[in-house]
Amino acid sequence: MQNITSRFFTTEDEKSETFFFKLNPSWWSRFYEYPWAANFASKNDTCLDAACGINHPFKFYLADNCLDVYALDLDDRILNRSEIKKDIINAFGEKELEKINNNKYFESIKYLKSPLTKIPCTAKKFDKIYCLSVLEHINDWNGKLAPLNRFPITKNLKPDSFYKTLTEFNRVLKDDGLIILTFDYPNINLDYFKKIIKKCSLKFADENNFNLPNNAIYNSTKKLYCFRAVLKKI
Repeated sequence: MQNITSRFFTTEDEKSETFFFKLNPSWWSRFYEYPWAANFASKNDTCLDAACGINHPFKFYLADNCLDVYALDLDDRILNRSEIKKDIINAFGEKELEKINNNKYFESIKYLKSPLTKIPCTAKKFDKIYCLSVLEHINDWNGKLAPLNRFPITKNLKPDSFYKTLTEFNRVLKDDGLIILTFDYPNINLDYFKKIIKKCSLKFADENNFNLPNNAIYNSTKKLYCFRAVLKKI
């Protein structure tokens, strides 16, 4: 199954500049991330949009296509309908807000305020966990500031949110569930990523390819590529 292969996004992958909303041109990787991640949504799924963002549209897409949707973010505004609408207007304009004026997108989605390291849900709850363009923002010295690990003091004090986040995903994921991830490279060290998923009792759901292809999508301003991964429990 091509869509389940963990690899870099390429210019040959499906692309859309409109996904529920007309996307901001600066969201260069979302044009590819959203259509790909959407392939995993099923009508009987209980799913989590982890670190969903306030104005980001993926949670609304899930509400249209899945049975039970949870949207979690650390921002207080995620619990305030007015603030969500205000942020959508700021990002996309008044016209796009009309698409969520149906109360369905507030009454059917269960909004949660929480860090990824402590998800307020019972074990084995979700069929799918989506975490799109988030991991590169997690504070974890193992992946980003590895040279500091040679100092005893910093090694003992180092943030380990990456490990804790993936461990939490494992806890709330059903035994046959999937974790759908995307993240920026080289902000995420791929060798570290491979090691940490094993430590969290996770593995790639299917084939994986860490080679950087010539046609990988690339942001020349930020000097970033985008990697996608599908994980499951060991």
